[in-house]
Amino acid sequence: MRLTAIVAVLLMGLACAAAPRQAGASGQAVAGAILVDSGRVTIAQSSGSGTDSPPSSTSGQDGGSGSGDATSGDQPATGDQGSGTDSSSGAAASPPEPAQQNPTPPPPPPLNPALDAQAKLLVQQLTAKQLDQRLPATPLADWFAQQIGKRAEIDWTTGDCSDEADFSGSGSDNGGANGASYDPTLCTEGQALFYGPDGKASLDRYVVLQITVGSRQNGINRDPSAYGPDAVTLFVFDGSSTRTLSRLGDLTGALDSMN
Repeated sequence: MRLTAIVAVLLMGLACAAAPRQAGASGQAVAGAILVDSGRVTIAQSSGSGTDSPPSSTSGQDGGSGSGDATSGDQPATGDQGSGTDSSSGAAASPPEPAQQNPTPPPPPPLNPALDAQAKLLVQQLTAKQLDQRLPATPLADWFAQQIGKRAEIDWTTGDCSDEADFSGSGSDNGGANGASYDPTLCTEGQALFYGPDGKASLDRYVVLQITVGSRQNGINRDPSAYGPDAVTLFVFDGSSTRTLSRLGDLTGALDSMN
């Protein structure tokens, strides 16, 4: 046997025992093979086709950058990352402020006693006929007392004009909350409170004869001839509902329904 053949056999045995497979620089499995050609011994490397697949990408940018599946660990995934803050709500919502209510208007100042005296004098000069042509020329206060009779107590007062919900003269025209334009209309009212079972006047039934006579700033219109049917309003409460009358002569029929 030739010496070169013996050496080749020995080297082949050593190579097979020490490194049957070596990893190449590219990460692919490489099989070692020894070629014997004309007395020369050559170790060649061949790529193994096997089933080994190439390693996954380590750059963190495999195809689409939004997958967030990079395995490198050097670069964070580019997918959406929660910031720890609810972006839809932003900062914590503050509680809604309560709706601001209109301030309570100040109570009206006391009526000038001179105005009250002028209004009472005016009522004595008015007649029922002035306020309703169907009625006799009887003084207004007397005519009203005749209609009411002895069923009620009548009290004449002057103050800010009221309505059927509040006929006591407190008025409903506040003229603005700050009182800068406060000039409510003044009315003289004949308030007839009917007697109750106990013989005392009460609000169970009442009639109010209201006459518009002026305003706080302009004072009382003391000319009796300036008054007509449009100056009068009547409120009749029968115990269950309130009726509003605009003609003085309609009071007789309303009183009949209260009996």
